[in-house]
Amino acid sequence: FEGTNKRVPQDENMVTYAFNLKREEEVLNWDLSCEEIDAHVRAFTPSPTVYTTIDEKQLKILKVSYKLGLDDMQENLENGTITIIEKDTIGVKVINGLILIKEIQLSGKKKQDVKTFMNGTGRNLIKIHKMFK
Repeated sequence: FEGTNKRVPQDENMVTYAFNLKREEEVLNWDLSCEEIDAHVRAFTPSPTVYTTIDEKQLKILKVSYKLGLDDMQENLENGTITIIEKDTIGVKVINGLILIKEIQLSGKKKQDVKTFMNGTGRNLIKIHKMFK
């Protein structure tokens, strides 16, 4: 804050440009690893966000964490399968563990934590062994 930092001009030969994001890049790919999905969600939050679908309904995934490793039963399920529904998380199987969804938004609705979502619309939409696409 004292203004003592040395300013270094950017090398114009090293300049790169970011391309506009495409709608396809916002779709969550459940065939990725926990770390890749976590990074994807964080990179697209707060805007434009990533989304997935279940029963023809679009859900924006706004906040996740993850748990590495799968038990024998989970290992045989397809990626994108809901394996855990707890008070404040929805667990979804991916290649190397579980994505734990913490915050979600149904298309046209406001964002909600999973507990609030599951107490409303989510209780009829989210079920064990259903799949996100």
